[in-house]
Amino acid sequence: MRLADRVVLFTEAGEGAAFGRSWASAAAREGASLVIGDRRRELAADLAAELRRQGARALDVELDVTREESCEQAARAALDAFGTIDVLVNNAHLWLGLRRDDHSREYLEETLRVNGLGAWIMSRAVVPHMRSRKAGKIVNLSSVGAWVASPAYAEHVEKTGNLPSFGYALSRVLTNGVTRFMAHALGPSGITVNALAIGMILSEGTRRQLDETQRQFFVERTALRRMLEIRDTEGAFLFLASADSDLVTGQVLLVDGGLVMASV
Repeated sequence: MRLADRVVLFTEAGEGAAFGRSWASAAAREGASLVIGDRRRELAADLAAELRRQGARALDVELDVTREESCEQAARAALDAFGTIDVLVNNAHLWLGLRRDDHSREYLEETLRVNGLGAWIMSRAVVPHMRSRKAGKIVNLSSVGAWVASPAYAEHVEKTGNLPSFGYALSRVLTNGVTRFMAHALGPSGITVNALAIGMILSEGTRRQLDETQRQFFVERTALRRMLEIRDTEGAFLFLASADSDLVTGQVLLVDGGLVMASV
């Protein structure tokens, strides 16, 4: 199995965290031990219990990626339970409950803290351990939102005369930048850092955030002309989390059915 004897820590796998739940299950099938974090501990506990029923070793922890102390406590709990952290998956993100119509500076800063800076804060908590072992993998969740502009941006300007916040898109631009710079800094320590940029995917968050017309707008601009399912991303995740990608770092891997390629 590709992740046998590996310990994988996820920063979110609770309500609406479709990627976290899917990827954690995929990692469990490949033999990994899991540490499931979430701001709502009970949600992490539910998934950890489900994974244990499937035969995996799984620990739940309370984890808020915007708070350094919380990240450090989660890392210590993982090390106390399993002795190591081989893979960190920075999956925490605002999307399911994203307030797309809130263009205030305050909400922009909150979005950037969770979706962009959270990966940096959590990585700082695990990097000392990974450096001591001269090995480790960090996988960040990103999105095609970093490249593909929504028609809603221009509509907002026409309607209000003001700039939109570009909150989600800017947070993913930040994620991509953090990925590249961390990869460069941590390469000499034997740590790889990559991101998965996901396209238009049929998730609960997408259903809530985009109506059918908006979803179809993006599908029609996708080379494969279809919306992705959550399971379509599992293979790319396992590639970046396993030894298959030991010489891959600093990359933002698009899993988008050709949306970005067809749009630029």
